[in-house]
Amino acid sequence: MDTPSHIRFMGAVQFGVFFFAFMLGETMVNDQAARFFTPQMVNMVYAGGIACTGLGCLSFGLVQKRWNTPAARQAWLAAAGGTAVACGAGVALLHEPGWLLAASFLMLLSFGYMGGAVHHALSMAFAGRDTMGRAVGISAAAGVLLQYLVQSLAQDMTVPFMVSIGLSIGLLVFFPNRPMEQLGTPNASRPETNRRHAACLILATALLTILLSLNDGVVVSMHASGQVALFGPVRLFYCLGLILAGFVADRKQRRLLPISTLFMQLFTILLPALLGNALYHSNMALMYFCSGFYVIFFTVSFLAFAPDTKDPALWASMGRAVRSLTTAIVVTPIPLLFARFGSLGMTALSCLLVAALLPVVWALPDGSQHRPLPEGQAHKPASREAHQIAFSEKYRLTPREQEVFARLISTEESIQQIAEGLYISRRTCQRHITAIYEKIGVRSRMGLYQLFVEEQGKP
Repeated sequence: MDTPSHIRFMGAVQFGVFFFAFMLGETMVNDQAARFFTPQMVNMVYAGGIACTGLGCLSFGLVQKRWNTPAARQAWLAAAGGTAVACGAGVALLHEPGWLLAASFLMLLSFGYMGGAVHHALSMAFAGRDTMGRAVGISAAAGVLLQYLVQSLAQDMTVPFMVSIGLSIGLLVFFPNRPMEQLGTPNASRPETNRRHAACLILATALLTILLSLNDGVVVSMHASGQVALFGPVRLFYCLGLILAGFVADRKQRRLLPISTLFMQLFTILLPALLGNALYHSNMALMYFCSGFYVIFFTVSFLAFAPDTKDPALWASMGRAVRSLTTAIVVTPIPLLFARFGSLGMTALSCLLVAALLPVVWALPDGSQHRPLPEGQAHKPASREAHQIAFSEKYRLTPREQEVFARLISTEESIQQIAEGLYISRRTCQRHITAIYEKIGVRSRMGLYQLFVEEQGKP
């Protein structure tokens, strides 16, 4: 289905607004933790919070499978948004460490759930298009730029944070007719998830996250102790990295993105090692720039992969989930390793990770996970699924009519239930059913099913 340009635009805007709100929320948590805890404890709070974000992303896909009506999805999103607002206020106002931790973790869990919805909508809106990387890169860079301006000009981040959450919730829940979700409705028959592709993406994201965390954990501790300022002008290099990586992602069916990302990470390892610790602060600009490639890699790779899986709602934000959970595991011990082995030992460990990443990056498929396989090895879909596709093509059903047709012959859902499942009105659904009957030459649902079965039995 060719997604209208205004839906793609709104998907990118939604992603940028959410990215901005999430970064403000994460920064508020880290800043508040720095006020009440030691620098070592701040890393532990950071790890716990980012783990909650990852779990929130995963929970969106699970909720989508369990509660699949539009009203239920909208209610869950509203609940997640309301929780994020309430807990965000708690993070800003609470001064008791225990309550502060609880509010922080619950807020980031809610953010993760909202992030799953945002990633899913963007994935389906840009499915099959070669502009996804640029959309993600530019919208994320806009979010980073807004964060820099807010933190440079505002005395208190609470009000901008609340406004950004409210806008993000509005785009998710109250955007008229939720057209991005309409286009994001899964087809009744989806291909099996390419497990090799999925495993390579997960492993590559995890290894890259460990590689980045070698710097990340040290920097968070230094920020907490006041040695560096994470959100100064140097952070603008992050914007440049995001935009450039977005354009690279759209070239050659994303074949250039993994190797470019790996090259950038190797660059961040070798240059500081050659220049020495005296220029560590200057090297943060390089770290931020290369981090843009890393973020685009795990975001765009899974966004592009998700539409061709059994559970697109789960896989769209899987990159963010893997990144978050891996970081939560490794970020706490890294400052201890840095103190024990110094920059030389960390450089050696980074080089080992790059060596481990090379075969994984090489094994990644290109931009399309459905490349032709050698004859005799191609996956053969189930006969019913193959017949359903051929039947739809024979009678020239439109993409939306195919979705309605699949539910008519595969479920016992009423017209109202089919309409709700496809995020369309009952009248629109009835119009599609009438068009299907006219094209195929039947008068009822039973007649449609009988003809489908009869033609399936023909040689």
